[in-house]
Amino acid sequence: MEEPIEAQIELKNTTLLDSSHAALLLMGKRIDGLTVDGLRVDRALGHLIELRAEGSATLAGIDTAGVADPAVLTCAAFVLNWRGTTTGVASYGAHGC
Repeated sequence: MEEPIEAQIELKNTTLLDSSHAALLLMGKRIDGLTVDGLRVDRALGHLIELRAEGSATLAGIDTAGVADPAVLTCAAFVLNWRGTTTGVASYGAHGC
């Protein structure tokens, strides 16, 4: 991405099974305006979220099982605003960036 993303991006009621990488990979220039509401991830070889961009997102209704540790890999200054119930997201880390 050559330009920052400043748009309303919505991911709703999504199930990801047996992902071969991170369930959500955010990379490139700054990303703002992402909303994730109702995401179920079961068995990802990577992390639940891999952050390789700056920006912010709002997440709600996240349910994970069998994702890599840490669940959230933070390689850039990215703000996650958690709302409501979330399961399986217990760890953040920067190891591997």
